[in-house]
Amino acid sequence: MADNWGFEMNRILMGGCLAGVVLGLSGCGAETAATAAGAAVVKKKELEQAQGVKQAVELQLEQANQQMQQRADQLKQTTP
Repeated sequence: MADNWGFEMNRILMGGCLAGVVLGLSGCGAETAATAAGAAVVKKKELEQAQGVKQAVELQLEQANQQMQQRADQLKQTTP
C-alpha cells in the first residue's frame, strides 16, 4: 500500500510539474507571438517607406533621362 501511495504522489507531482512547464511555456509563447507581431508591424512600415523611396528614385531617374534626352535633342539642333 505504501508503494502505491508513493506512486500516486509521484504521478501527482509530475502532473503538477508538467502543468507548470506548460503554463510557463505558454506564457513565453504569448510573449513571443506579441514580439513577432510587433516586429511584423515595424517591418511593414519599413517596407512601405522603402517603396516610397523606390518610387521617388524612379521618378528622379525618369526626370534625369528626360533632361538628358532634351539636351541631346538640343545638341543635334545646334550641330550642322
